[in-house]
Amino acid sequence: MQALGSSLSVPDCTLPVPRFSINSTLPNFASFVSTLSPSKVGIRLSLTFGCGVRSSRCDSFGVQCLGSNGGENDDGFYIRRCVELARKALGFTSPNPLVGCVIVKDGKVVGEGFHPKAGQPHAEVFALRDAGDLAQSATAYVSLEPCNHFGRTPPCTEALIKAKVKKVVVGMVDPNPIVASKGVERLRDAGIEVIAGVEEELCKSLNEAYIHRMLTGKPLLTLR
Repeated sequence: MQALGSSLSVPDCTLPVPRFSINSTLPNFASFVSTLSPSKVGIRLSLTFGCGVRSSRCDSFGVQCLGSNGGENDDGFYIRRCVELARKALGFTSPNPLVGCVIVKDGKVVGEGFHPKAGQPHAEVFALRDAGDLAQSATAYVSLEPCNHFGRTPPCTEALIKAKVKKVVVGMVDPNPIVASKGVERLRDAGIEVIAGVEEELCKSLNEAYIHRMLTGKPLLTLR
């Protein structure tokens, strides 16, 4: 999307539209956007008070770009937010993967979290704590399949079940043999709807080194 001026070019897109701060250069931004015709540009524009997501807990002014089929693209939107959160811990989680989680209820983000380092609670736990009671009947988005085993921390599947989430959307299945679809199966057995493989390639690229180690038993080396 181009900067505001005499015209606004809105290409087909699946990523969040860049955010604009409210200042003297954008006094009529809302009225300007209202003149755009969604039928002409092929997307739906949504003005939100949030950090690029529909959240009541943020303080910046943003524009969200969704595909014409709206709801289906929302899953990808929130998984991309999970990846964004996960990257905050880049370089600190090894040997664990980078993971982000977003809790959404009634179209609003009510909780977010990411795994900060090995030995610390996982992303799902932080997001559920952030959401509190609002997690009940909500949808949990997580970039990597929730674990279903006891390690340094308890299983994330049990935390999600205890919180009574209604649905879990997973970016990718965990290649770790200890997990490997067992988390998805546990959630489904508990009556929770699970969708897996949303923005899968993006989630795989986030944890390329982790995936390589799980599949080969060797660290990923980069030659320079």
